[in-house]
Amino acid sequence: LLELIQHSRSRDAMAQMVNRYASLVASVVARHLRNPASREEAFQATFLVLFQSANKIRKKSSLASFLFGVALRVSKLLRTQETQNTKRLSKQENQSVDSLPENE
Repeated sequence: LLELIQHSRSRDAMAQMVNRYASLVASVVARHLRNPASREEAFQATFLVLFQSANKIRKKSSLASFLFGVALRVSKLLRTQETQNTKRLSKQENQSVDSLPENE
């Protein structure tokens, strides 16, 4: 499958690759992300990286570890972004509450 993806960009091979490794990637992102939308984004990004970088993978036997590593890095990046967004929203809410007029 990897060779088909590397040489022909076969859609069938790509679909088979996603089916074969979906549970691995899904389990990695589920361990690191709570938000279902972020999980889906990390899942898709992992396979996008695979399809864009397929020619860089030399050993077929290292494909699972490649996907694991990509899924882990993408998940951690998205988790960091989620944390930053949560902090930013909390800060904005606090500023909004502080700007309310006080009751006398």
